[in-house]
Amino acid sequence: MDAYNAQCVGAATVALGIARAALACCRLRQAAQAGRQIAKFQGLPWLLAGTAVAIEVARLMVWRAARSPGPAGFPDPVLAARTKILAAETAVKLTNDALHIWGAAGYARANPMERQVRDARKFTLAGGTAQILRNLGAGHVLGMRPPRTRNG
Repeated sequence: MDAYNAQCVGAATVALGIARAALACCRLRQAAQAGRQIAKFQGLPWLLAGTAVAIEVARLMVWRAARSPGPAGFPDPVLAARTKILAAETAVKLTNDALHIWGAAGYARANPMERQVRDARKFTLAGGTAQILRNLGAGHVLGMRPPRTRNG
């Protein structure tokens, strides 16, 4: 069961990579709308600034979880769970924001955004859903031990 903690941190790392790729796709988007570059519209630079902050926060959590002392040399289970939740949900939000910037062109199969949106979503499901991982975190906050087997 302890090896699962490392899998959570690994999944968080991949989700972080997807979020970073979404930011890179936003930078690539140099299209014009109404005769102006879209980066000149007031809200978009703010969106990109927020994206950079969210990526940095997730990156620091991944590093912290990967280095955390847990049982049998594996990462701390609660920190690994929190990290996976944060990184996965950050990836979903940032890919959706990037898709918003791309507009309808982001849905095209030839556009990398289409794949990134699908890939980001799977990290909230695969390797322990965000809801199950939240149970682990809540148990820690409430001082309850999580069950070690399926039967409790």
